[in-house]
Amino acid sequence: MSEQAKYRLYGLTAVACAAWLIQVIYQASGTSELWGWPNIILYVCLLLVITYTAYSAFTGWKKWKAANDADDEPKEVPPVIENEISNSGKIIIRRSALVSKQPAVATNGIQQTAEIAKDQI
Repeated sequence: MSEQAKYRLYGLTAVACAAWLIQVIYQASGTSELWGWPNIILYVCLLLVITYTAYSAFTGWKKWKAANDADDEPKEVPPVIENEISNSGKIIIRRSALVSKQPAVATNGIQQTAEIAKDQI
């Protein structure tokens, strides 16, 4: 089961137990057994389950959301491009994309530099 499914299940359990508690209180008020010992024990148990599952769903969802938001941010570093002119007059362009998810692309400034170097040869 994935983490997201687990937190949804906690939330669904909290909602179902809250509905059950409301139904039990409504039913007990009609029979004048609202404050009988068995009902009080049931109320306390349901309140504990509701509190635990709602808290677990909320904190787990926050952790899951924070982890997914961190994954969505691009960790992009601009590519390093070096130009060299060899002894024979040819232009050597070395590209290395460090952490970039996109391939390194020469910009107009680098292309102009390469054209100027060609003209000087």
